[in-house]
Amino acid sequence: MCFRQTGGILRDVPQPPSLESGLACQARNVYNLTMRPGTSVLPTKLIPCLFTHHCGDPRAHEIGGKLKKALAVGGIDLVSDPFRPGDQILARTQTLDLEALLFLLSVGSWDSPYCQEELRLAGRRRLPTFFLRLTGGIPRECRRRLVLDLADVMVDPGRKVLAESIVKRVMFRRLLQKVVDPLLPDDAVAYAQELWEDTDATLIAEAVQELEEICSSSPSPSLRYWIIEALGKAGTPSAYQALLRLSHREEHPLPADAIRELIVGKGAP
Repeated sequence: MCFRQTGGILRDVPQPPSLESGLACQARNVYNLTMRPGTSVLPTKLIPCLFTHHCGDPRAHEIGGKLKKALAVGGIDLVSDPFRPGDQILARTQTLDLEALLFLLSVGSWDSPYCQEELRLAGRRRLPTFFLRLTGGIPRECRRRLVLDLADVMVDPGRKVLAESIVKRVMFRRLLQKVVDPLLPDDAVAYAQELWEDTDATLIAEAVQELEEICSSSPSPSLRYWIIEALGKAGTPSAYQALLRLSHREEHPLPADAIRELIVGKGAP
């Protein structure tokens, strides 16, 4: 047990469990080495990343081949035109095992219904999505993201930065999945603590809605505590609003006190 002072009264609350459970330690070894700056350790599983492009552009196939070789060094399997004779294109795309999407922007690809369906698929699955500009302007829908020029990622250091960004975001998605669907309940709490400890604040900020959903549905006060701390780490207006909404529903003293401290201590961003 641990104690937290609230309104002049010391309350005994369950202490969030340590990270040092077996599965959590294994996750820490892989996840931290991949996420922390200055390391080059690759994920234990190659990351399947769909290469979305306009098939009518012959340059796209050459570019895809070069990127596939370059990104493989960084632990990424770039999947391009994964179709077999007789496949229905949309059905095949929707059943692929993917963890990221790399979209080669051109007038042809943006206007292609097949490329747009792949982009919608990435949105439904919440896959990390990256845009490379081959030709044309940047569509309005893409301007909230950093769009890279193709020329900048065909050589180092741009190529290395792209690979590291894909790995970093996919490892974050894998960790989130472990929080939601762990092998053992205690490991979910450990993964949530790890998410707060080791994840870049920007990645947390981009997942505020999902983290709020996890917090609202979890029966574990310890898990909710670490998700709330992660939202506090993000420190964005959307994270602050999520904390306000959670404060109206939270009844357990551990996460409730954490919310109050974050709201009062940091205030509205």
